[in-house]
Amino acid sequence: MVNIQKTHKDFEDHLKGIIKDLVTFSKLYDEGNEDIARNIVVRIRVLVHDTKNSKSLLKHLSKKNIMFFDTSKDGADDQELALPLLKNSSYMPSAFYFSEQHPPWLPVIITEHYIPLLDQSPSARKVSFDDWWNQAEILRIKDIRRLTRRELILGIANTDGGAHIDISIDPAIYTLARTHQRSGNIENGFLTYHLNAPAHASVRQIAHETLMTLNTEYPDFFDGSYPYSLEPPD
Repeated sequence: MVNIQKTHKDFEDHLKGIIKDLVTFSKLYDEGNEDIARNIVVRIRVLVHDTKNSKSLLKHLSKKNIMFFDTSKDGADDQELALPLLKNSSYMPSAFYFSEQHPPWLPVIITEHYIPLLDQSPSARKVSFDDWWNQAEILRIKDIRRLTRRELILGIANTDGGAHIDISIDPAIYTLARTHQRSGNIENGFLTYHLNAPAHASVRQIAHETLMTLNTEYPDFFDGSYPYSLEPPD
């Protein structure tokens, strides 16, 4: 049986579906479901990643030459994070922390949370797809290595639960894509320290860049669905 050749409209319909999914998944992330980042990476992979055996959706649409929104910081070589993520700290119980009134049996919980700044990025420009996908280093891990958007998206999609789960994984992806918890003793009691996964916050910021790029090229495919109104981070 001869396969049916897809038309340009078929590919545009696929793009509408991916845009709808990215908007839906982004909302779920912003509502607190950070593990949805694993779904986001799969849609971005289908949208932009080409191999010798398969073409990306943008390649089928002859749109790999468009300019992409880049919100990463220039000259951030000595910083761990180049994408605009706010590191927000909170303390519980704050009324007792660093206080002589803090009961020794009551634990102190410190949470540091990476929050994507989205449109509140202090730096935004347009770059070529190759610079955006393959060149710009967005996550920097001391004593491990630096990651591009391509390495981060494909690492999570191909090995860490996006589309596949492998028995081994890049140590940088493993470190960045997990919530960390450490415990220990402090002077006035017991300390528990939580840190969410910076990789997932970075994926959400990359989804924002992707959606803003597509909104420029295909505004009729959005129907006002993105960007939606967001409360600024505390």
